[in-house]
Amino acid sequence: MNADLVLVLGIVVIVFSISSAVSAWSNHRPFNVSALTLAVGGALVVYACVLNDWQYRPGDVPAAFVNVIALLMR
Repeated sequence: MNADLVLVLGIVVIVFSISSAVSAWSNHRPFNVSALTLAVGGALVVYACVLNDWQYRPGDVPAAFVNVIALLMR
């Protein structure tokens, strides 16, 4: 599997996890699903870093998004 794709999926899952946590907090619900999705997103990001031999830098993230969009448009 493409490391850029895994990295982008992990970041998207983390962003959705944060919005889920804010929604749960505002409605006084438990954070179980938010914590689980945060763990899954974090695991995906770590897995992407392992696939790429820990070569990702913060400046590489926008390029990864562009690569994934280009991959999806093929």
